[in-house]
Amino acid sequence: MNKTLLAVGTGALFLGTGVVSASEAAKVYGRADVSYQYESYKYGADQDGNTFVLKSNASRFGVKGKKALDSDLSAIYQLEWEVDFTDKDTKNGDGDNILKARNSFIGLTGGFGTVIAGTHDTPLKKAQGKVDLFGDLEADIKHVIEGEVRTNNVLQYSTPKIADSVVANFAIVPGEGTEDGVSDVDNGVADAISASVVYSTDEFFAAFAMDDSVGGLDSIRLTGQVKVQDAKIGVIYQISEPSEGPGDDEDGIILSASYKLGKETLKFQYGVSDMKDAGLEQVSVGIDHKLEKKTKLYAFLTSTTTDVDTDEELILAAGIQHKF
Repeated sequence: MNKTLLAVGTGALFLGTGVVSASEAAKVYGRADVSYQYESYKYGADQDGNTFVLKSNASRFGVKGKKALDSDLSAIYQLEWEVDFTDKDTKNGDGDNILKARNSFIGLTGGFGTVIAGTHDTPLKKAQGKVDLFGDLEADIKHVIEGEVRTNNVLQYSTPKIADSVVANFAIVPGEGTEDGVSDVDNGVADAISASVVYSTDEFFAAFAMDDSVGGLDSIRLTGQVKVQDAKIGVIYQISEPSEGPGDDEDGIILSASYKLGKETLKFQYGVSDMKDAGLEQVSVGIDHKLEKKTKLYAFLTSTTTDVDTDEELILAAGIQHKF
């Protein structure tokens, strides 16, 4: 049976039977995002290539809800999947696996804060705030710096807001290894740790975050963004090094700026780092045109260069995004 149809059918049954009900403040939500792209690249010292691509940019759907319990507690839950509108399953070529799990968890929230368990972006990843103006596109900061990790097996605690502006987050990830008497395994309570302190107001965002043994790396991330009328300026500075074994620490910087002009938002972003590739620099410019509150057209140009000519790439794209 086609796994995609099975998943969709199960979701329809889940909704139709009333398991997700208005009394639980449940919400079906999602985002459809597709772009048409011209991609130019090098595949040899003096050889250029290009192609045209129709790309689904982390399109998704999900269900989330909150249910009041006794003792001023509420149960919270979220199940979310990425849906690829444009490509078949690249592994099997049969289109059966176009769904991919995103942040999905269950937890409790109340005056003590919030605890969740499941799959979730690490606190360090979330500490980027809204500095990344091209998230989920080819100009995403994940192509420049490390740390953009969504991991399973997460147990995370977030404090309630302090002074209406400060939240601390602490996440642990057990390795879940099984001893075999031969090799060392990660089987501790917290084989990986990610934490952050975030300050956020309408005009200013700042965050300090760290990873310990997340994806084999130790990282520190500092983020700041300021809003001045219709303009926003943001910066991320990060340093990462291997958790074990040889390897130097590498740093990276992301700078972004946007300006809202009526229904248009002009965007600029620059990233530089040796984390992904030696001498990597990425420059991106773009424009968003709002058709309605939840629908926009957009276009962007991003150029990536490195110390190796064959890693150079230029992408020109136009797309549409609708949230529901």
